[in-house]
Amino acid sequence: MLKIKQFLKLHWRAIIVIFGLLSMLIGLTNSYYENIDLEDEVYTLKKKNEELESELEECKSLKNDFESNSSYQLDNSHILQDFNIDNSQNKSSTNSEMGSSNLYFVKENKVYFYSEPNIAAITNSYLIKGDVVEVVSYNGDFCKVKFTNKNYKTTIGYILVSELEMYK
Repeated sequence: MLKIKQFLKLHWRAIIVIFGLLSMLIGLTNSYYENIDLEDEVYTLKKKNEELESELEECKSLKNDFESNSSYQLDNSHILQDFNIDNSQNKSSTNSEMGSSNLYFVKENKVYFYSEPNIAAITNSYLIKGDVVEVVSYNGDFCKVKFTNKNYKTTIGYILVSELEMYK
């Protein structure tokens, strides 16, 4: 034990230098492998970015094809076709008729959605004259409706019953 203490007293600086060199070597080795991992990660991200850019270009092309298609419709008559509804058979409804069918169309130029059946709960979303909605339920002067636009995006909310006409 005495010899070890004497050895350490004489060579403590050399031991510190050796430990320092070993720790640097270990650190360099770790950073080398970290750099390899980062390079792999960068390569993977670049490949994903290329794939996403390719998909984006394909989506833009499909959008342009869709918009330039001569059968592109700005109304929701596709819904009428889906339900085999003839627009010429449309008649105005009264409140007593409400509920006999669940398909209605908007009779006002602009009809706003409400987040709840309350006049103070008006939202920025709206329907335009001729839009077809499906009535889900009634709540006083309001009815909960489901509307699907030409892009097949569905909106659910409340509108005033008085702003609808029923399909017959």
